[in-house]
Amino acid sequence: MNKKEYDDYITEQKIRMKKRYLTCSERKELQHMIDNPKTYIKEETKSIVKGKIIVTNINELRKPCESVTKDDNIKEIIKDLKDTLNAQKGFHYGLSANQIGISKKISLCRLPKYNKQTKKIDITDLIIINPKIIEKSRKVIHKGEGCLSFPGLFIDCDRWVFITLQYQDEKLELRTAVLQDFEGFIIQHETDHTNGITIFKRKHGRIK
Repeated sequence: MNKKEYDDYITEQKIRMKKRYLTCSERKELQHMIDNPKTYIKEETKSIVKGKIIVTNINELRKPCESVTKDDNIKEIIKDLKDTLNAQKGFHYGLSANQIGISKKISLCRLPKYNKQTKKIDITDLIIINPKIIEKSRKVIHKGEGCLSFPGLFIDCDRWVFITLQYQDEKLELRTAVLQDFEGFIIQHETDHTNGITIFKRKHGRIK
């Protein structure tokens, strides 16, 4: 990650630690990052980043998206998602096409994972197309969940600890992935967007 991504990630994780959201191992990993910044920061070349305007109209976001087909310009949508996410201030975990005005079931998920061998945080971009959660297990409260469409707002949401996701990749090949905890929360959030569901509907304690 670059220095900006590093600084933003550390700031966010410090807030989460202060609120006691981090486990003991996650606190140790965070301290290692703080003590060894040069291990995690990679120099980058400056480039002009373009992006779309983020949709904040909740009525638009509540509309279920259409399925992606081979006739759609998938590469262009993915480029718009990456450009827009990269243009945002701070580190963000995902963006869906309807958040940039494209009513298609396609999302960019940015998954951070600690690599015990390299002692670095690896950031993996995962594109999910026509996602569907086919299995889920054990509901928990994901505290302080945010969304780029509602800046500055954080809600405690009901999420599933374990999920099995069925989706298509960039070549529209069918894939299945088993995810848990924070990675699973990110996927659930973006999959919700494709179905016209916002964090308000997942608010903990909300009357169904």
